[in-house]
Amino acid sequence: MADGDKAFDTLIESLKSILAAKLRAIYRFGSDLARGKGVGRDRLLVLVERVDRELLDGVSEAVWAAQKEGIHVRIDSVDNLIRGSDAFPAFALELRNHRSLVLGEDVLSGLDVNPAHLRLHVEHGLRSMHRDLIKLYLERGRPDEVAELRRNLRKLLFLLEGALMAAGRPIPEPHSLGAIINACCIHLLADEDRGPWDQVKRFATHDVPLRGESGRELYSALLDALGQIIPVVDRMESAH
Repeated sequence: MADGDKAFDTLIESLKSILAAKLRAIYRFGSDLARGKGVGRDRLLVLVERVDRELLDGVSEAVWAAQKEGIHVRIDSVDNLIRGSDAFPAFALELRNHRSLVLGEDVLSGLDVNPAHLRLHVEHGLRSMHRDLIKLYLERGRPDEVAELRRNLRKLLFLLEGALMAAGRPIPEPHSLGAIINACCIHLLADEDRGPWDQVKRFATHDVPLRGESGRELYSALLDALGQIIPVVDRMESAH
C-alpha cells in the first residue's frame, strides 16, 4: 500500500472513531485545475452536526498528521456550509461540480448557489482576488507564492462561472476553464482583448513554471483579465 493511501485510510478511520454520531459526511473535493506536480492528492471536506472547540480538540492530532502527509482537510457543519453557499460562490460551485462522497450520506446533493445576491458576491470575490494578487506580487519570493497563484487560477474558474450565472447566460459543459473563459469572452467581454485570457488558459492548463519571468507574465495576464471582467460585473443587473 502506498504511503498516501495508508495516510488516507488512517485519517478516515480516526475521524470515524473520534466523531462517531457527530459525523455526517466526508467528501473528496476540488478541481485539479492548475495544481501542478508534487501536490497532495486528496482534499477532504469533513461535515459534522456542529463545530465547537471540543470537536476541534478531538480531531486536531489526526488532521495535523494527515496534512503533513499532503492531505488537505476542511471541517465545517452541514448547516453553515449550505447556508453560506451564496456568500462564497466560488467554493460552492467548485464543491457542486467536483466532489465525491467517501463516507456517510450525501448531505450536499441539493447544493446550489442562490442567484439573488450572486452578482454582488462574484464582484466581491473578483475584487478580493485583484487585491490579493497585487499584494502577492509585491511580496514575491514568499514560500507559498506558487501555491497562491494556483489557488487564484482555480478560484477564477468558479467566479467566472458565477458571473455567467448572474448574467443569465448558459454554463458550458464540461466545466473547464477554457470553456468558461470562452463563454465569458463571447457573452460578457465581446469587445475586449482576448490576449490576457488566452495567457491565463495557457498557464492554467499546461505545466508552465510560475516563478521568474513566466510567473510575472501570469500576474500581468491575471491583472489585465480582472481589469476587464470586474467593471462588467459591477455594471451587471441580475437576470433574476
